[in-house]
Amino acid sequence: MKYRKLGRTGLKVSEIGFGAWGIGGDAYGPIDDSESSRALRLSFEKGINFFDTADAYGAGRSERIIGATLKDVRDKIVIASKAGIISYKGTSMTQDFSVGHICESVEGSLRRLQTDYIDVYQLHSPTSDVWSNDETLKTLANLKQSGKVRVIGVSVRSPDEGLRALSVNLFETLQVNFNIIDQRLIDCGLLQEARIRDTALIARTPLSFGFLSGSIDHDTKFGPDDHRAYWSRDQRNLWAGAMDKFKVLYTARGWSATCFALKFCLAFSGICTTIPGMTHCNHVEENTAASDLDCLSAEEISLIREIYSSSVFFIPAGKRSE
Repeated sequence: MKYRKLGRTGLKVSEIGFGAWGIGGDAYGPIDDSESSRALRLSFEKGINFFDTADAYGAGRSERIIGATLKDVRDKIVIASKAGIISYKGTSMTQDFSVGHICESVEGSLRRLQTDYIDVYQLHSPTSDVWSNDETLKTLANLKQSGKVRVIGVSVRSPDEGLRALSVNLFETLQVNFNIIDQRLIDCGLLQEARIRDTALIARTPLSFGFLSGSIDHDTKFGPDDHRAYWSRDQRNLWAGAMDKFKVLYTARGWSATCFALKFCLAFSGICTTIPGMTHCNHVEENTAASDLDCLSAEEISLIREIYSSSVFFIPAGKRSE
């Protein structure tokens, strides 16, 4: 496992992190807590030291499993959590970023994670009026000063909002969507600007909700407790066939689609870590293997960029059919 500086925070994190949304049990279908615990433990043994969760994931279930499984190695890992989302269903969510709620959320997360500090504490998909509110920023600064959190960050809704969030000096980390079929982070200039400011970029959805892993096809069915069921059929079909456009590149390497997708994210030095979701040990085995593979060449990156620029990977809501 390779490690990278987490921007200007002073922390060093595994370039493959553990995305812990799935182990909450309310995002990717039913999960088994014992298997989640085994996956967490294996990921640590494989060198992963960065674990990203949120109080909203399974209404605290994700945090509880992390706390119970990794409490004996707490001083060897970096835990990132979030606050602000009360509940979500499909593409809709209820949020609360009031001062009182943020303070309550921190205490709840500390209790479930069985720790007295959170390494990286992030606002969870706020609108820009939230993270530009003086009272909100003051509350977060006070939490940092108290030692309950060490680093303040924000998980932004879009790369464009991430670009605007760079102006908030309190935010030392930005979590943002980035993968081989969603390269807005590059196109809008966020990657370059974050590097200049030494703001850490945490790349979420590196496998686009599993669609870039090669394990999902046009016939895959999603249950009611899987958020992917709420995307339109057109969008799911488009994503299910997306990696076909890059197949000649990753087969030439002898790599899996998963490893190729992860190595693309890691090809950029401004990306400090990427957080594929993992709910089973086989996910951990494949995702961590990507770190040890050779880097993509400049020519391969150029070809990927060309394919991306000449393709359509997202269907605007008004043009989708069910």
